[in-house]
Amino acid sequence: MEQNQVWEFVESSNFTPEITRKAIPSKLFLKMKYKSDGTTDKLKSRLVVGGHKQYNLDSIETYAPTAATENILSILALGKPLGLKFFATDIPSAYLHANLKVSDPIFMKISSSISDIISERSSKRYQHSDGYIYVKLKKCLYGLRQSGKQWNMLITAEF
Repeated sequence: MEQNQVWEFVESSNFTPEITRKAIPSKLFLKMKYKSDGTTDKLKSRLVVGGHKQYNLDSIETYAPTAATENILSILALGKPLGLKFFATDIPSAYLHANLKVSDPIFMKISSSISDIISERSSKRYQHSDGYIYVKLKKCLYGLRQSGKQWNMLITAEF
């Protein structure tokens, strides 16, 4: 997260009741991936924002464009006789590439499960009296209502 510059810390001297009231909660999900023989392959984590508690004007327009199954099957059926090859790809941490463009700043309250990890790297000046760390989001995260739209705008601008 630090490497991708997803957020900027809010110093405790800049806290206002509005920031703590408007801050969206977050949660850290941990998952173990296993090899076919049952041994541990890798450990994965994902920080998700509680977008269901997001109330601002920018979160009204949400969508996630997807292709209909019939369209994909039609393209595959037309491509097979022509000898075309199709490939799929995955973009790691896709939403973290999209900048968050909102009229109202979005603040996130980092959950107690990871605030200890972050507070070791940063000083106590970011710690709020309730024990949480508050950050202002600069990039999209999973769970934000407008993340899908921002990612789609980024990817369509590239092509």
